[in-house]
Amino acid sequence: MNTKKHFTLVIVLIFINLLMLLKVLILRKAIKESTMLLEIQNIKSQESNFLLNYYFNSITQSNRLLNKPISDIYRDISITDSVCLCLRISTKHCRTCIKTQIELLRLFQEKYGVKNIYIIIEALTERELGFFIEEYDIQFEIIQSKEIINEIENHNNPYYFLVINGKIHYPFMPIKEYTEITKAYFEKVSQILNSELF
Repeated sequence: MNTKKHFTLVIVLIFINLLMLLKVLILRKAIKESTMLLEIQNIKSQESNFLLNYYFNSITQSNRLLNKPISDIYRDISITDSVCLCLRISTKHCRTCIKTQIELLRLFQEKYGVKNIYIIIEALTERELGFFIEEYDIQFEIIQSKEIINEIENHNNPYYFLVINGKIHYPFMPIKEYTEITKAYFEKVSQILNSELF
């Protein structure tokens, strides 16, 4: 009888130990998942901060364009629209950079129904222009300029800006890896482009 009680007690103790071990394992897993979640949130927070900092730094670096007449930067062109969005790209920019921005611009136009969109490029021969349009499947109106006076050109990246009543506003230089920021920029300028004030 004592042996049977002893055996039962051992079984009960083993069962209790297994339950405690299971609780410890579950607790460790919960702590690990919680730690991973915090790390992910931290990474996302750092990424968001980086993107926001980049966004504002980009605008700040482009402030030298603000409120300047379009003719001061692109000496030989004239835009008569009261408000429009311009994308400055060059044949010298990387192919991926150009393709990314053209595709984003196309999606932007489809989403917001914006019509006044221009692409500004350096002056090309008719043959070069044809190849350029075909290679990137460009369906926007293209404006060519022979004389571009702009320090931002030194960044060698595509950039956007609005032209409002002949002056430059809301300049923005995107990073192709962070398209969400460009989409946020589009959302902002779409409100202006579709405004009944212009």
